Amino acid sequence: MLLCTGGRAQQQHTVERGNDVLRFDSVEAHFPRLRQESEPYAVHYGFANVGRQPVIIRQVSLSCGCLSADYPQGEVAPGERGVITITFRPKGYVGPIFREACLYTSLSDEEPTQCLKLYGEVLPPSDPWYHYPHHLGNLRAKQTGVTFRIRGRSGKMVEAVAVVNSGETPLQISSSDLPPYLSLSTTPAVIGAGEEADLGLTLVIDELPVKVRQTGLSLPITLKGTGVPTDSLPTLRIKIVP
Repeated sequence: MLLCTGGRAQQQHTVERGNDVLRFDSVEAHFPRLRQESEPYAVHYGFANVGRQPVIIRQVSLSCGCLSADYPQGEVAPGERGVITITFRPKGYVGPIFREACLYTSLSDEEPTQCLKLYGEVLPPSDPWYHYPHHLGNLRAKQTGVTFRIRGRSGKMVEAVAVVNSGETPLQISSSDLPPYLSLSTTPAVIGAGEEADLGLTLVIDELPVKVRQTGLSLPITLKGTGVPTDSLPTLRIKIVP
């Protein structure tokens, strides 16, 4: 079980300090099974001030960086209702989940007024390469282009794109429409099935035409060897910025 603990939980739904009372509809919530690639999931905790004095929520302390909180700002008047929204981001987590969000309010400066509990489960990703969202044939990439910012430099610049071979056969990537000042390579040179790699582009700044050095350039380059027919080759966008 993945566990991040926060402040000490209160056992009752009603917490009283003097004449002030916060009462929650429920202090526990469960989210449905999510996958790592799922969108963040929001849970809402309704409450009411059933006391005689206004209450201010000063802080919501979260037990994990995977959580974020949205809560009423300013005073919650007697008889007024409010909602605290806790959002859980599943990326990077797998298995049963328990999290807490502890409220510090004008009812208490030292101890949390209430700790809200969140339970659920995160399943492994259905797509093992979901973190490579761009499909370039059987090559999956984290981005679809690179930008070179030359700013008067000389020599060479290298930019890399993280890729993976999502197919069942090895890939050897090349391009036949590169200008003379650009070259392409992969590390490793042959990308095995299920293997991650870096697609590297090298820019020789000294060989750039004067116009490109002055005004910049944006051009697509086709990628061969990605496992798709030659009439539908994927492209990578190259930008050169002076």
